[in-house]
Amino acid sequence: DDPDSSDSNDSDSEPSSPDSDNSAATRKRKKEKKKAYKKRLRARKLETQYDKPVEPPTYHGEANFKKFEQFVCQLTEFLKACHIRKTRRVRRTQFFLRGKALDFYTTQVQKDEKKWELETFLEKLFDHCFPIGFRASQRRRLVECKQNGRSWEVWLREIKDILRIIGKFPEEQLVTYMWDNVDNYLQIKWFEFGFDPDTVTLKELEEVSPNLERAEKSRKLAVQAQQ
Repeated sequence: DDPDSSDSNDSDSEPSSPDSDNSAATRKRKKEKKKAYKKRLRARKLETQYDKPVEPPTYHGEANFKKFEQFVCQLTEFLKACHIRKTRRVRRTQFFLRGKALDFYTTQVQKDEKKWELETFLEKLFDHCFPIGFRASQRRRLVECKQNGRSWEVWLREIKDILRIIGKFPEEQLVTYMWDNVDNYLQIKWFEFGFDPDTVTLKELEEVSPNLERAEKSRKLAVQAQQ
């Protein structure tokens, strides 16, 4: 046997093609990308199973503002999360209505539902389900809503609750009501702070009043400690 035959055969064997190496590497990368994509897809599918939009509670037309407000808030969030087109939102709302509320939809809205915007529909639904003059009674309640020794936060919360029922309300008029109905010590503090009832904004009152209230409480505690 020729001792050089083995070396000769090795040297004459065809080397692997660079193209074939690249092709194998490409296939491997594609396989890994496909595997990673499927993994992300499974994770996303699993996530959406536990992150589905929560349907709003059914509204029967009760003249209960908290129930109505909860229904409106959750309905709005649901329609947005489901990406319902604006022209179909009122139609979709009917599936969450019963009783008096559904009667309003079927008798006054259904024939021309595409012409109705959701905001207008909800306003008219409110007027249909709540007693005549309900909003007017809340305006009177706002005018008479005095602080009467309550904390600023508690009083402001009641005012905002009333405003949600009333709807749009001129801020200048609201500030005037608050100025007239706030406790005397806080009104004096507003004057000392340089506020004018004709020009001050609600935002400005909200920013300073909690601190003014705390300062007054600290002053009273200091006086009591000295007695």
